[in-house]
Order: sequence, then C-alpha cells, then structure tokens
Amino acid sequence: MILNIKLNEIQELATNGKAYAEGRQFFTDGYIREMIYDAAKKQYQARIYDPETGDAITTITVNKQGRPIHASCSCDDFKQFVGCCSHLVASMLLAESTEINPGKKKI
Repeated sequence: MILNIKLNEIQELATNGKAYAEGRQFFTDGYIREMIYDAAKKQYQARIYDPETGDAITTITVNKQGRPIHASCSCDDFKQFVGCCSHLVASMLLAESTEINPGKKKI
C-alpha cells in the first residue's frame, strides 16, 4: 500500500514551515526506525527517532482509496498545535514514496 497523497498536500497539512522542514529532514536522514501497515485497521504506524525528544509514535488512518482521514502522534507538538507535526510529515513522506505491504515492517 502506498499512501495516496501529493507532496504539496503534506506540506499544507504541516503545522508550519518548520514542522515540514524538520519532517523532511527526519525522512531524508533515515530517522524512521520502522513503519508497518495494518490492512484490517487501514492504518500506518511508525516509530520516528527525534534527536531532541526521543522516539515518537505516529498513526495514519486511511480510507479505501488510501487517502489519509486521521493522523496522530505521541509528541507534545502534536498535542499543542493544529496540523501535522514533523514526525507525521516524515511518516507521510515515507508512506507516500514506498510500498508498505500489510504486516511487513519497513525499516
């Protein structure tokens, strides 16, 4: 499964430019420790290393077309601000660019 979202949509969903830039950096630097797609729940779950705060856990729920309909993160920024934090940006970038087979971990 590949997340059905365009790069500009990910940028628009980000809390701000800083969150998008940090998320892109986490993605390109390989800070996503693992990602799994659960077909029964229609969810991506990922663990992202953050050098400032430690690991964050993200969840992205998708509809039948693979479009994101709900997203959450365990980090404080997600709880404090509106929009996607840097960890969710990184997760979406990986899920958008890589085939993740159900039940298989992508590291």
